[in-house]
Amino acid sequence: MKNNIDRDYIIYVTKQCRHVLKPEEEKALRRFAWQQERIEGNELARTKQEWLLGFDDAKTNTIVELGQEIALQKIVNRVLTEHGLDLINLCPNCGKLARTPLAKQCRHCQHDWH
Repeated sequence: MKNNIDRDYIIYVTKQCRHVLKPEEEKALRRFAWQQERIEGNELARTKQEWLLGFDDAKTNTIVELGQEIALQKIVNRVLTEHGLDLINLCPNCGKLARTPLAKQCRHCQHDWH
């Protein structure tokens, strides 16, 4: 697969294909989201125990240490390599990514395949 995955694919896979993520990848995504909320000033009421139980394990830490952008690229690349385009809904007209796996109208060319 590609080294530099398109941002649309990152959003699609991390939102629509979470069922194929490894547990440590899922935890890393939650940890990135939690860190982003803290940066944006939306301090979450989390105890140290919640942090340790939910996020802190060696595999998750290894992913998080890569940094969010590189980690997301690697996660999406793994999913696309292992599952191919079976998980991805592409427009039959223009070949671009649909918004969701069940979408039947292209957000790019407006083609409708109902």
